Amino acid sequence: MPQSFMGIGSGFNISGMIDALMGIERRPIIKWQDQQLQIEKKKDAWRDVNSRLKSLRDKTDTFIGELVGETMWSQAKATSADESIVKVTPGSDVATGVYDLRIRRLATAAKSKSSSDLNTKYAAKSSGEVRAGLDKKIDVKKNFAEAGFDTTPDGTITVSIANTSNTWTSNSLSSYSTVQDFIDAASANSFMNMRYDESSDRFIIEKTSTDTNGLVLSQSGTNGFLTEVNIAAGTYNSSTAANNKTGIDVSAKLYKANFNNMIAEAASGSFKINGVEFSWDADVDTLNGLLGKINRSDAGVTAFYDEDFDKVMVTTKEMGASTIEISDVTGTFALGTLLLPNRGDAGEKAQFTINSADDADQIEKDTNTFTIGGVAYDLKKISKDIDENAADPYTSAQPTKITVVRDEEGIYNKIGEFVKQFNSTMEFLAVTSKNSDKESERGFLAGDSTVYSFSDRLLNYVTKRYSELNQDKYDELSEIGITTKKYVRGKAPQLEIEENKLKEAIRNNPTKVQNLFAKDTDDDLKKDVGVAVSIVDYLKPLTTFGGSLENRVRVETDIIQDLKDRITKFEKNLTVVEERYKRNFGKMDRAYAFMNNQMGMLFGSMPRSRYR
Repeated sequence: MPQSFMGIGSGFNISGMIDALMGIERRPIIKWQDQQLQIEKKKDAWRDVNSRLKSLRDKTDTFIGELVGETMWSQAKATSADESIVKVTPGSDVATGVYDLRIRRLATAAKSKSSSDLNTKYAAKSSGEVRAGLDKKIDVKKNFAEAGFDTTPDGTITVSIANTSNTWTSNSLSSYSTVQDFIDAASANSFMNMRYDESSDRFIIEKTSTDTNGLVLSQSGTNGFLTEVNIAAGTYNSSTAANNKTGIDVSAKLYKANFNNMIAEAASGSFKINGVEFSWDADVDTLNGLLGKINRSDAGVTAFYDEDFDKVMVTTKEMGASTIEISDVTGTFALGTLLLPNRGDAGEKAQFTINSADDADQIEKDTNTFTIGGVAYDLKKISKDIDENAADPYTSAQPTKITVVRDEEGIYNKIGEFVKQFNSTMEFLAVTSKNSDKESERGFLAGDSTVYSFSDRLLNYVTKRYSELNQDKYDELSEIGITTKKYVRGKAPQLEIEENKLKEAIRNNPTKVQNLFAKDTDDDLKKDVGVAVSIVDYLKPLTTFGGSLENRVRVETDIIQDLKDRITKFEKNLTVVEERYKRNFGKMDRAYAFMNNQMGMLFGSMPRSRYR
């Protein structure tokens, strides 16, 4: 900051004098800033009024709702006496009552599956995990010493087919660059396959033919391969087949997946499921990939391979009386390799009765989830003691009781929320508009007649009689147990609920209670009379986007901006004024210094007295 030398010549505190003068010059700014602060508070108060009235409008609008569809007045509770048999959920416009449900049959999906095992070839597989420990796997991309075996296998392995000349003996295991190279060398023989299943941490060695000649395994070395992968040396044939089922290699190309009905490497073709065509290529596609195409298609089915059953399973995504149609277009993959039938087992419809034990009243549905009378049903299992051998299976069935009642507690709670919001709004309006000699107690909108009018109008709507309803009873809130508390001077009007009276009105006269809040009196599909209608119609133009309260906030905002602009402009002018003060006082300071200098010179030139 540059150092000021003003006042050196004259000895006066010129900077202090300029600061004092500028303080006087800035008085209008201080006044405008104080005005700005007061208007900011006023603007925030109007914004809060808008927010409170909008909240009251939203709470009140709940009582009007739509004439079609679910509203708070049509909400209900539905309960099932046994949710292990059927679950129920109320929807809109429910038919209240008590219903006996008897379920004869659940809806099922249509199914199709392979007619027999897809791979029955003799095989040997690890009897347990190769690596000890949870989630440990062999890394087949590394050599035997580094792949992760608990003990590194060595020596050789010999695989042969009994009663044939088919035999293969590996090189020394240490000579293979990776375990995968060893597996590939074994699988290069047309009579056998070898693979490692990472998901189960097991090795599999299997024949590629379906004849009855056994698979013979032997080994050499100190830590033989078979021993280290938990495969016993010996002959694998019909007597061991049940314990060594290997299934299909779903990740291998189709020609190497080892189906009983093998596919040539160059083979390709197509098939249809429910009219949707799928192509396949034996040297490109895998079984998993092909099943994924089916599941993502418009065939409407889910297909998967079940390793335990060694079959492909196909089911419809939707339940009901339908079938799955499968046919080969070119080639024989679907029917000949996957052994799927041309037409699977048909699905069945759900069968049940409501309030009847007579099969003549039986209802059928394509799914186990459906809606009747505004209640959603989810069937879980058939009823107890259904007797399919009886002339009428429903006669002996134990019914499950379904109870559907109006949600009276929910209606009461909604009305309670409205009363609470109304009281809160009235209290806020009273505090905001309060007049008081003490500034700390005065509301930011004190004396504004608009705020008073809000309170008066709202109080009128909740206390007036709505004779237009033409109801002999319940045409004002006090008749259903909602009254105003005793007036206390200086306090906001408040509503209170007489719980028993209100609940009794909801229970015994729900339609009249609903009408008191909102009713369509001229059949134009619009609610036009009632407490809620009056309040919402009054508050909407005030609180909607671009409404009068939002405009009021905008007006205050514009005034604040005008004050800001005025202050900014005045600040610029003050800069000019301050510079003028500095120039004028600087001139005075220099003139005073010059005068002092001349006086000094004058007195210095005079003769000195001879007297000491």
